[in-house]
Amino acid sequence: MALYVGGTGSANKLDDYEEGTWTPNMFGNNSGTYSARNGWYTKTGNTVELYFYIAVSNANAGGGSYFIMYGLPFTSTGNTCGSFMMKNHTSNNNRWFVLYIADGDTNLHSYGSEANANWERLGADGDFHMIGHISYRTNS
Repeated sequence: MALYVGGTGSANKLDDYEEGTWTPNMFGNNSGTYSARNGWYTKTGNTVELYFYIAVSNANAGGGSYFIMYGLPFTSTGNTCGSFMMKNHTSNNNRWFVLYIADGDTNLHSYGSEANANWERLGADGDFHMIGHISYRTNS
């Protein structure tokens, strides 16, 4: 079924809508114990709204030292950022961090900065809780 918005022409036809779930994958190696590991998305046309909640303990970054969340359901076109809140995480130098997805990527990163400083990646902790949201574009 298609939905027409603002007229009945083909340019007004919305025929690409999807809701689903995905599993946030920290560090790419599925290490750690998760008491919560939930992800939801809504895709309307070329826009993806992505939400997640994770609670992990005893995770191992697998040799990496930065936060990365793998396995987003769609590949990004363009660079964008989103928001999150976390607890039990040792944030770098009290900086404000945001979620970030780069053009052509299916992984979330997090960057932050402070006065007169360059961008810094969020460090990877093995024990934390995080709730987040990001909107991004896709060609899928």
